[in-house]
Amino acid sequence: MSSLRLSITKVLHVSVLTLPLFLFLFAPQPIFAEASGDAVGADLRQLQKLGPVTVQTIVANGIRALLGVAGAIALLMFVYGGFLWMTAAGNDERIKKGKNTLLWASIGIVAMFLSYAGVRFVFSVINMEATPAQSCINKNNPDGSIEIICKGDPNYPKK
Repeated sequence: MSSLRLSITKVLHVSVLTLPLFLFLFAPQPIFAEASGDAVGADLRQLQKLGPVTVQTIVANGIRALLGVAGAIALLMFVYGGFLWMTAAGNDERIKKGKNTLLWASIGIVAMFLSYAGVRFVFSVINMEATPAQSCINKNNPDGSIEIICKGDPNYPKK
């Protein structure tokens, strides 16, 4: 009977602790938005001014995405290697495996940084932008509107 009371007490404590967290995470949140005239149309017109999608931007975005995925994998490998090492409990084989995992994850991070630097260097040599968002500027017009001007546009300021 005492073990049943103990388990009921545990369930009650866990419920009392997790219920507020559950309500906080999954409670509906109000969203405040205001519509002013043709807001959606104005946003679409601003996006159209960015110009056509080029092979350079597709390549640059693809490389950035691959580096992001590789970084996430490296983070998981750090966690896995640390877990192996910390739970080895004196087992030399598991300690060695955990250390090797951490070592190779570190080498992978260094390789990613070097590859990113290499891509940036190659793009700068062949005059391509590795980050396409940096090739556009905002121009404030006298009427209060904002115009986006990108490289290649005759109104783009010269250096």
